[in-house]
Amino acid sequence: MAKRLMPSPFLMSFANSRQNSPPEPQPGKFFSSSESRNFQPHRAAQKPTHSLINGFRDVGIQTPKQSAEVCPKEKRKLKYKQNLAGDVVAALARSSENSLMMAQVVRIERCCSNDNLFVGEDFHTSDGELFDGKGSLWACNSRLCPNCIGKLSKRSRRIIRYVFENQKLNVGENWYFVTFTMPNLNLKNIPLPVIAEIMQAAWKRFSALETRAGKAATWFQKTVRGGFKNCEFTYTENHIYNYHIHALIVAKSKIQRDNFIEIRQRWTKSLAFAFRKFGVPLEVKTADGLAVVNVRKVSRANREKTINELAKYVTKSDSWSKIPIDQLETIVAVPRFWRMFESFGVCRQTARKMNEKTVQASENAEFENVNGSVNLNKDAYLDTKELINRQKNELLEKGLRVRRMSWRIRAKEIPLWQYKMELADEIEEVQRFRKFQLQRKFEFATFQTLDGEVF
Repeated sequence: MAKRLMPSPFLMSFANSRQNSPPEPQPGKFFSSSESRNFQPHRAAQKPTHSLINGFRDVGIQTPKQSAEVCPKEKRKLKYKQNLAGDVVAALARSSENSLMMAQVVRIERCCSNDNLFVGEDFHTSDGELFDGKGSLWACNSRLCPNCIGKLSKRSRRIIRYVFENQKLNVGENWYFVTFTMPNLNLKNIPLPVIAEIMQAAWKRFSALETRAGKAATWFQKTVRGGFKNCEFTYTENHIYNYHIHALIVAKSKIQRDNFIEIRQRWTKSLAFAFRKFGVPLEVKTADGLAVVNVRKVSRANREKTINELAKYVTKSDSWSKIPIDQLETIVAVPRFWRMFESFGVCRQTARKMNEKTVQASENAEFENVNGSVNLNKDAYLDTKELINRQKNELLEKGLRVRRMSWRIRAKEIPLWQYKMELADEIEEVQRFRKFQLQRKFEFATFQTLDGEVF
């Protein structure tokens, strides 16, 4: 399938001159806030009746086909996320008397609403290649929201792919995918935040890169140069959280049977330390008394499968409906969700280079495909948040912008109907600004929300 290419500025001006069309707005022009609300740069160039398109046809240039429905495939993906969000909302709505839970319901509903989710076609890269994508104008940033957690997973996949392509391995080094599990016994009725803290404490003990005074270096310190870590859980029929950690590591040497036993011994000791710290009894009922650890070597054949497995969601959406309502209230009340995905060692240093490139691309108002080798159509989710981060920071430093109060605090202070009104005003402001930013960044793209609005 041939790539779609964006017309060059020279051909655009040539077509305009043939049709005596009015001059296009200058991309470098800045507009006031009142003008920006109605400004749609180069939007007329996408309509088949415009003289610019007719000019292209006259000179024999092929133009993108105009269809009645914009990006039907991307719309189906967003509709699927809306269905998942409906299951989450139904689970949270079981506690209708809890103001915090109901405020979370409202936020997820608005995040996955038809007027907030959008699709687009004819986005362009810096080299003029066109692609389709999808995104959301406002984000609730909840780990319970299928839309927001999906964006985080896509971002994690981009980071891992970039590090895979750019991380230099020394002689004898290999990538390994390791899964660390914990015993499910004696964990019944223990809240998920407590289990997450236990596993985080065990991982911190296991993955310490610096040797403590008077202690011999552990296997992790001697072998691992860097990697990624992600957490995942499922809720079983026995009302127990099956919590485990996935890790993608750069090992200096091959992991053989002797190393494998050493890894399991070290992980079991780390679990015992964490369980004692939180006063929870640990009982490992395996044949050798060691916690289960799975190790798999990563090759080019299974690389993409490994990336998807490492960066997938924290849990399935139907897990929230199985969790008891009292524990679900505890999860929603957590002011800051625990870190699920993180990099460490040399991989963190390489990932920072990607972040620097992404920030620079945002400042230049250009979309950069930092991984280079990945098809954009497979992973094109537009996150416009980075476009305004720098402006927000500058306003905060100058004292011109007041930081918003945490929504959890606000939802407890005021009635639900009042919080809905304040949230609607906030969403309207963010949506208007991001529509303008998208139009300025992708001048030749066509955007359409799921409720049919074209901007």
